[in-house]
Amino acid sequence: MIYKTVEVFVKLNSKTTKVIGVENGVLKVFLKEKPVDGAANKALVEVLSVYYSVPKSKIEIVKGLTYRRKVIVICV
Repeated sequence: MIYKTVEVFVKLNSKTTKVIGVENGVLKVFLKEKPVDGAANKALVEVLSVYYSVPKSKIEIVKGLTYRRKVIVICV
């Protein structure tokens, strides 16, 4: 298995949920969800699974569960 590590910056309470792109080596993602009961983290995993075309089970947030800047590991 190959693991890819991605640093992500999340902007919450946006009008839309979408991946903006890579800026200075960090993937920017806008989410409509609020950071309540893990809803934003769940939405982030869903967006990244579509963006990278992998199942949600292959994506794990390894650092930054309660912060905007996160480190994600994707099994491809």
